[in-house]
Amino acid sequence: MVDEPGKLTLISASNDNDPGAEARVEAMVMEIARILGRQIARDVFRSGQAANDNTSSQETGED
Repeated sequence: MVDEPGKLTLISASNDNDPGAEARVEAMVMEIARILGRQIARDVFRSGQAANDNTSSQETGED
């Protein structure tokens, strides 16, 4: 079967006999995403970057 460029084709394993495997994989992916998000937040916090700086340049004296 030839796929069209840019078209996503879902493939399932023919030997997928474990009905709980998908739920476990999804839980693991979410855990990894949460860990990465925390690490990114730590890195941004340590760098001193403000995530939402609403002060104007006139208030801070910066250009």
